[in-house]
Amino acid sequence: MKNMRNMKDLGYLLLIPFLTIAYNCSDDHDHDHDSTDHVTTIIKHFTDNESTSVTNVYSEADSIYIESYGIPDHPTTDGIIAWNQRVPAPQDFTGDNAFQLPADPEIADSPSYFHFNGAIGIALNGVPIFDPFKQNICSDSGQVDDDCVLTSSVASTGYDQYDAYLSDELDECGGHSGRGDDYHYHVYPSCLGDELNVQGLTDHPFAYAMDGYPIYAPALLTDEPSFEDNPLDELNGHTLDDEYHYHANFNDAGRPYVIGGFKGRVTINIDDDRTITHEPHTQSPRGGGNKCFEDEPFRDEDGLEFSIGTDGYHTLTLSTPVTISSSGHQVQMVRYRYDWDTATNSATNYEWKYYSSTNEADEITDCE
Repeated sequence: MKNMRNMKDLGYLLLIPFLTIAYNCSDDHDHDHDSTDHVTTIIKHFTDNESTSVTNVYSEADSIYIESYGIPDHPTTDGIIAWNQRVPAPQDFTGDNAFQLPADPEIADSPSYFHFNGAIGIALNGVPIFDPFKQNICSDSGQVDDDCVLTSSVASTGYDQYDAYLSDELDECGGHSGRGDDYHYHVYPSCLGDELNVQGLTDHPFAYAMDGYPIYAPALLTDEPSFEDNPLDELNGHTLDDEYHYHANFNDAGRPYVIGGFKGRVTINIDDDRTITHEPHTQSPRGGGNKCFEDEPFRDEDGLEFSIGTDGYHTLTLSTPVTISSSGHQVQMVRYRYDWDTATNSATNYEWKYYSSTNEADEITDCE
């Protein structure tokens, strides 16, 4: 059984005003009662959404595969205060590197808890969803064990320093780019929620967890009768009509922002830095030896500005220059571009340029 989705031209949809949507958990949701229905429903949810990033959704054997290049239609990077110097670059989440979900999810004997290095879910627009924490949490032996499993409650204030949202590293849509220059979400992606609302897809989940169970948008708990009698568990999930699913939290509700772990069965590869088996890998297009790159966040209280010009260059601008400690260069603007190869669904011929001001004449040539 295969359901193909064709690649559309790259680009953003018209910008949509932010509409905070509360999705009700009701009988209107698509609930599945056998594996065939579950496969059909997941494929329908992904293909109903008018995303240009998702290129193919299909099922084979006991799995469902979602192929994408990982860039949403909504704007990215705008509003980031603490910029980690990573940029949203297309990823090749296709073929053997596609997202893989179980066709027939099963409740595990016991939940799997965070932290995980990598995707915990895949949004309907083909963008990965991560847990609340940055990767460096695994080096803190006071907060995690040798396998990077949290040793305290996910809500413990000791984890706040590793929280991407509380560290001001997320954009206005709840995402940022990681070490592979891969864009991903750490909280509920409100911009995607707005897009689904405009498309009339309010009965759809906005994502699926890697255990195969759907993740719905936040619900106004005080206004939702079903939550009074059927509250969410510690993983942000509950069972309705014999089917388990999750709900994300609003950010001000605190962690866990999306899900607090996996209710369903997943295979965790501890030897590979605590990732989930079959999880796609990311690849940064950056080369080595860049004298202007530094793996530390730069703070800009006014928020980072991101734009795409008619010349194909993506431009990230800080309100004031920042100093690169390793080289002494001052950087205020970064511009990059790439070519998109439609035959291979991949980005090639990357170019990176760094500037000491917002004037293109002030390029720092030895940064390249």
